[in-house]
Amino acid sequence: MNLNPKADDFYTDRGGAYLRKDHYDHAIKDYDEALKINPKNGEGYLARGQVKESSRNYRGALDDFEQALALNNALFQAQARAGRERILAVLASPPAPRRSPPRRPPPSGSPR
Repeated sequence: MNLNPKADDFYTDRGGAYLRKDHYDHAIKDYDEALKINPKNGEGYLARGQVKESSRNYRGALDDFEQALALNNALFQAQARAGRERILAVLASPPAPRRSPPRRPPPSGSPR
């Protein structure tokens, strides 16, 4: 199958449209496809990391931000670095304490 070298742009752009509509599963699929076509697509890693961050897949997001940084594309460096720092802060923070459900009062007329 002959792939157009610019086809990754189509998937990256469409993935962005899905991301803006909070359709994370569709966005991930398009970014995966873009990266399959062009593994050096820094925008694809950055955007896929943002989707994973939005869907609370912090480890996956960190991996994608690190990959975007490794590509050393100056255009995406600042955004990937900021994303990495956000994820590291989330992963370093202690989990929020779990709240007990509110206690229900006994039904009226029942003995105490």
